[in-house]
Amino acid sequence: MKRCRHCGKSCPSNKRGSWYDSHEDYGWECDSCKRVRKNPCCGKDPCVCVIQGRTGRRGPAGPAGPAGPAGPAGPAGPAGATGATGVGLTGIVPFDPTAAPGYPVGQVVTLNGSTYIVNTASPTGTPGTSPDYTLIAGAGATGATGATGATGATGATGDTGATGPTGATGVGLTGIVPFDPTAAPGYPVGQVVTLNGSTYIVNTASPTGTPGTSPDYTLIAGAGATGATGATGATGATGATGATGATGATGATGATGATGATGATGATGATGATGATGATGATGATGATGATGATGATGATGATGATGATGATGATGATGATGATGATGATGATGATGATGATGATGATGATGATGATGATGATGATGATGATGATGATGPLITANNARIVAAANQQVADGNAVPLTTNNIINGTLISHTEGSTDIMLAPNQTYFVTYESSANLGFANQGTASLQLQLNGNLVGGTQSRYDLSGLSPTFPASSRVSLSSSAVINTGDGPNILTLVNDSGHAQDVEGTNVNIVKLA
Repeated sequence: MKRCRHCGKSCPSNKRGSWYDSHEDYGWECDSCKRVRKNPCCGKDPCVCVIQGRTGRRGPAGPAGPAGPAGPAGPAGPAGATGATGVGLTGIVPFDPTAAPGYPVGQVVTLNGSTYIVNTASPTGTPGTSPDYTLIAGAGATGATGATGATGATGATGDTGATGPTGATGVGLTGIVPFDPTAAPGYPVGQVVTLNGSTYIVNTASPTGTPGTSPDYTLIAGAGATGATGATGATGATGATGATGATGATGATGATGATGATGATGATGATGATGATGATGATGATGATGATGATGATGATGATGATGATGATGATGATGATGATGATGATGATGATGATGATGATGATGATGATGATGATGATGATGATGATGATGATGPLITANNARIVAAANQQVADGNAVPLTTNNIINGTLISHTEGSTDIMLAPNQTYFVTYESSANLGFANQGTASLQLQLNGNLVGGTQSRYDLSGLSPTFPASSRVSLSSSAVINTGDGPNILTLVNDSGHAQDVEGTNVNIVKLA
């Protein structure tokens, strides 16, 4: 039996081409070994490897034979034996660089949404960049945004968190003062000054020039534009006219007080409604009639002419033609008065004589005594009888978008303004006109925000022109708790039908500390 001198496999064949003769039986080598293992040995015992000759030329293609009929399907083979249990995957865990040196081969880890398997024990590096990890599932693309779910029920209010530690004291702002050109050379950096309604901060020690034109000052709050004129309130009903009150005695003149310093000019208040016209006072009693002047002297009576005898009545003659009127004869001299004759029959009534000339006006009579004073009338209504001052003096933290709680009712007069102490809501009567002002001190240093803002809202809506805001966030990286600014505004408000709720709201965009808050309200006519 011949054996290959390299692989030791035996082969019973003695054909040339299967073996090469070198040294009798000890020099034989198989085809695979002859090719220096370019083609591995078949591994059979005995070896059946043969040496392949050089490939010959391609012969001519033979004619295509007819397609043979399809053979019947063979019977299904028996089920193969169950294979050995594979290595499998160790439990999937998030990649941990401190635990990585202990990962075994087959450990599956996740990182940044992708999944990897360890291919080398005690791997090094990071999945995605190290060859010790093989990617088996890349991170999926971000899915489309799902539809918005229904709004859940409002959860119960959580307990108030503990107050955080006080932050480190920052640079802060020096107290705000009016610009004074004589004091300006001594202003330090950070000094805040006001001029012509605008607010500036000094950015250079010992500044020169005037705020608004000098680069040594930075504008932090420009003068606000004049707010729109509020709508004219409805005219109130005219109250009943009270009777005229008795005139009180004139009080003694008080001593003249010392002249006070001229106060700053306040903002022009809204024009009040015209008061109702007072009733006309009662007419005084008519004075007594003056005495009648003396009667003038009676003129002399003319002499009466003698009465002629009455002739007998003749028969009525026919009416003759009217003769021409004769000329009036001269008036004869008045005859002597004859003796009074017997009273004749009453003659026909003579024509009415001409009216005599008006006599001279008599002297004016003396003035009559003054009539008694009338009874005092009832007091008319006071148009500003409804007013209030509601405050919260202590410092308190107010969340963004929340109203400021007001703790104390200093004054509430009348029934058309109401407030429960501790509440944020001030109740105003429907269909009325009010003048409202507010003022509060806010902390710019809260959480180093550098901003503070408040506004009035009526039934949750901004009252136009009442937002007061400071924004110094770009001027300093930190703001200490002592950095405070004053926020204030005012407005005339018309209420509508139904409930009317007035609130003072934090709209700074973050929580802020406020203190010294006060709201003043006067109902107008």
